Amino acid sequence: MRYALIKNNKVVDLIEADAAFMAGLSGYDAKVEADSLNVGVGDNYDGAIFTRAPSAVNAVITQDQFQDLFTISELGDAYDDIEGKAANQQSKDLRAFIKIMESRKEINLTDPRVTLGLDLMVSKGIIDTQRKADILSGKVRQ
Repeated sequence: MRYALIKNNKVVDLIEADAAFMAGLSGYDAKVEADSLNVGVGDNYDGAIFTRAPSAVNAVITQDQFQDLFTISELGDAYDDIEGKAANQQSKDLRAFIKIMESRKEINLTDPRVTLGLDLMVSKGIIDTQRKADILSGKVRQ
């Protein structure tokens, strides 16, 4: 299931996890099941309703700018994973995410599919949650 993690009435992360993992997760004001919701990092949550955060000035970037948000090592690890022989579902999903992002002229960093793709990269150990937050905020790491 997909969950929105809430701190100070803001969605700070979206993760894929099972109920057992979520029961043990602490450090958040709320953990809301979000499978059927159009929710993104930065959105507001009043305890019952999610509202879209105002769009960031540079939320829509070019495909080249999106690639520039990743280090060479991160890109290499992602490509190694999708080109490997393993046919598990996460690798297939990561392959689909990369192909979709490569086919776009522009990428909206607030698109929930970008968040889910980055979640796959976190789950595979390619990036960590801080890198995910940096990428979604448009921070380039050298």
